[in-house]
Amino acid sequence: MRVNLESSNKNNDAMKNSTSIEIVTSENLKEIVREVITEEIPKLLPQKSTEGKHYSRKEAAKQARITLPTLDKYIQEGKIKAHRLGRIVLFSEEEIKKAIEEMPFIKYKRS
Repeated sequence: MRVNLESSNKNNDAMKNSTSIEIVTSENLKEIVREVITEEIPKLLPQKSTEGKHYSRKEAAKQARITLPTLDKYIQEGKIKAHRLGRIVLFSEEEIKKAIEEMPFIKYKRS
């Protein structure tokens, strides 16, 4: 149900203010809120990456067979690229593999 209220200025008929009031039932309001939430929530969630697996700091250090302080050093030097999501630091599988291959001091091939 829609109710239109119109008021006009006596001095100027060209200027009209129009206000539209829509009466909404609780069920209609719930449906409107549900639709808005359904549309907006996916925009706020992180998108799934197509890059492959991501590792935490501990997992990345274990994968590269280095210590956590060494991993931090490599991040600062730019040898390994870290991705931050708030307080969480993640490393892509490709970045770890690339860093392992570029490490010049490795005496044996890591698997």
